[in-house]
Order: sequence, then C-alpha cells, then structure tokens
Amino acid sequence: MKISALILSWNELETVKESVLRMSKEDIEIWVVDNGSTDGTPQWLNKNKHLTNSILFKVNMGISVARNAVIKEFKGDYLLMLDGDAVYIPGSAAGLLETLLKLSPDAYCLGICCLNGIENKTLATDKWGGPGTIRTDIAIAWTQYGIFKGDLIRKHHFPEQGAFTGPGWGYEDDYLNAEMEALGYFTYYCTAPRYYHEKHTGQKNLKAEGVCSRFAERMQILTAAFPHYVKWEDRLRKEHGHGFMGVLREKILEKGE
Repeated sequence: MKISALILSWNELETVKESVLRMSKEDIEIWVVDNGSTDGTPQWLNKNKHLTNSILFKVNMGISVARNAVIKEFKGDYLLMLDGDAVYIPGSAAGLLETLLKLSPDAYCLGICCLNGIENKTLATDKWGGPGTIRTDIAIAWTQYGIFKGDLIRKHHFPEQGAFTGPGWGYEDDYLNAEMEALGYFTYYCTAPRYYHEKHTGQKNLKAEGVCSRFAERMQILTAAFPHYVKWEDRLRKEHGHGFMGVLREKILEKGE
C-alpha cells in the first residue's frame, strides 16, 4: 500500500524543508504545493526536484485549489496531508496508516489532534511511538496532519466555489467532513504524538497582506450545501455546555495522556 504526502506551503520554507527531508528517508511519494511563496520556497523546491514533486503557483490560489491540484495527481493508495507550518514526525505516515486500517470501515481519515501541535521543538515527538488513544469527538477533516483514504479523497475533495476560491482560510475541512458524513463516513484522531507547529504562520501572513478569512461567506456556502451539519466545536458545546477547548483538553489529558 503506497502512501503519498501533500504538504501545503505558503512562506514556510524552514518547516517545509524539514518535513521534506524527513519524509525523503521513508517510502513516501512527496508532493509540495506552493501558494505563491516569496521566502525562497519555490527556489528550494526547484533545486531539490529529486526529493519531491512540486506544484508551484505564482500567486496564492487558496487552500482548496492548492490541495485539489495535488489530489488530481498523487499516485498513492493513501494521502497524508500536512500543513506547511507543521513538521513531520518520522514514521508517522506508516504509523497512522497501520492504525487507520484497524478502524471501522466508515473511517475516511485519521489525524493527530490539533492541540498536539506545539511551538517548542524540544518537546515535539522525535519519532512515531504509537497513536495513544483513538477518539471521535471532533468532527473535522484532519488536514493539518492526517491520513486519508485515497479513493475517497479523489472523489470527494475540497470546495472551490465562491469564497472557497482565492486567498483565505477556514471551513474547507468542515465542508469536506460534511460531505463525507452525508455519505456515512467519519473522522477519527489520535492523542499521543506531539508535532512542532509554528502556530498558523500562513494565517498571520494572510492577515499581514490584508487578506480576510471570509468566514461568514464560507459558512453560508457550507450551511446551504449541508443544512443539518453542525460544526465540530458546536457539537462539543452542546454536549458539555461550556467552553469546547477546555473540554477537549480535559479529554486529552485524562488518564495521564
């Protein structure tokens, strides 16, 4: 079973470089899609074509367009998605796949929890040591760090209509998850690994250039397409009646995790 990897890049050269170099030591078909970086990322990718397949956009085309460009091309049976501001944990692609294959057939992706992204490199996991606990209480496509079934992601990828085209962020993962849930597929995540994460540098870059998230417009598209869909944080609020991030931390930290 072949694993491909999609690294989404925008002005995050150092983390992208580190992830590519780590992945290149494993049996992974590596893809980097660059959304118009101006920090030297395209030049580095062009010099290292022996390490990765690259799709280079001259301007920021938006997250959906960028990811879909790789989804049309990757050759693997499974696709690992990794944001450019996260660093790959050695062995995690094979580890996530091994775990995914043990889950119910309704699992379309398995991710590493977003709260396991930390800014301190010395505290980040240096190699895969197992998934920890598997949970389903966050309903979202784990695009920042997760593995997806290739046949499903090729058929059901990211929205490109309206506000989902062009620079901006948010709700691409919710839209994909809503579509998958409508088909009877669900998302799972694991709690154990901790990956180095530069804290949404892509969003900071967009804000610095005056690009807004377009949350409201994107939510309208999401709810129009899936009127009964409830976003993941609202599900946790309804279930527990207080701050969802606090609830999630309690879940992850219970039993010493």
